[in-house]
Amino acid sequence: MEIRPERPADYRAVEHLTYDAFVAMQVVDEDAELLDGVRTGDEALLVRKLRRTGSFVPELDMVAEVDGKVVGNIMYTRSQVVAEDDQWETVTFGPVSVAPASQRRGIGSALVTTTLDAARAMGLRAVVIVGSPAYYRRLGFRPASDFGITLADGTTTRALLALPLYDGALEGVSGRFVDDPVFASLDPDESAAFNTTLELSRQPLPELWRLFPIELHEANPQYPLWYAQAAGRLGALLGDQIVRTSHIGSTSVPGLVAKPIVDILLEVDPAADPTLLVETLEADGWMLMAQTTTPVMRLDMCMGYTPTGFAKQVFHLHVVHPDDHDELWFADFLRTHRDVQDDYVALKRDLAHQHRHDRDTYTRAKTTFVRAIVHRARSQRA
Repeated sequence: MEIRPERPADYRAVEHLTYDAFVAMQVVDEDAELLDGVRTGDEALLVRKLRRTGSFVPELDMVAEVDGKVVGNIMYTRSQVVAEDDQWETVTFGPVSVAPASQRRGIGSALVTTTLDAARAMGLRAVVIVGSPAYYRRLGFRPASDFGITLADGTTTRALLALPLYDGALEGVSGRFVDDPVFASLDPDESAAFNTTLELSRQPLPELWRLFPIELHEANPQYPLWYAQAAGRLGALLGDQIVRTSHIGSTSVPGLVAKPIVDILLEVDPAADPTLLVETLEADGWMLMAQTTTPVMRLDMCMGYTPTGFAKQVFHLHVVHPDDHDELWFADFLRTHRDVQDDYVALKRDLAHQHRHDRDTYTRAKTTFVRAIVHRARSQRA
């Protein structure tokens, strides 16, 4: 086992193992009721949000790797013990996550002891946590009440624990334990949406396409409204990183038979960080389907896919850099050429019948038609 700093390439694996670890979390009987409020189901989203907080301590963000696979993680944030006329800096760790198949092998305790040594080397004063007394007493933690430390509201609990990192570190220290506001500000709806993206993103595409078949519907007059609402939310989310937002695909063409999925082309500033874009959009409920960085940057994401099938509103989001995109030419030409619409619908009906559960083949089979129309549109404009 190797314990090393977390890297950006580990982020998705850590989020998955955190979700899995807390779904399967087992605590000893004496702590089960005590920690009931600690296991919220928000832990995976918390991991993502902690990396962005000002209190995050990257030097203590560690993963455990076994045979090349990340199986555990621990994160620290800065916290305080606050009295009426003074305050003392401390740190807090959590979540501590170990993949279910790797639990009860000492990985969690190794992550804790390794990072405690690193915290001591950094000269930090103490660690204050909320966790299982039965587990953390073995690692040297004591009830925080022994040091006169309470929860932020002045109450105490056996789950509030403290560990001085050097002799006398907590002498004369007493007051309310205050951690980063992110721990108390997670939105259950946002967390549920994020957990859904984790559940679905690990499924192979063939499994997803069986769950979400190709279905063509008559035009829905609500599609423009769906687009406008989604575009507005994206604007509020990404602000001036957006250069242009466009409604593309068949749902952008009035009266056209289409899959009931609104396609959005989102052109963003080339200076925008794709990793942060993905994190921001996933936290808002979008699921990453595909990502490329060369020769051009492109993110393909979706919303409205649930473990039981399509939601009432479904979206595909295509994030690209500004350019003269074929998708725009194709949609514009369709809107003004009824004969092309009819040919396109006939092709789609035939392909949907052949490839109902193979979205990739369905899409590829339309390529020749689409390219021909784009070439025709560009030629006419020229």
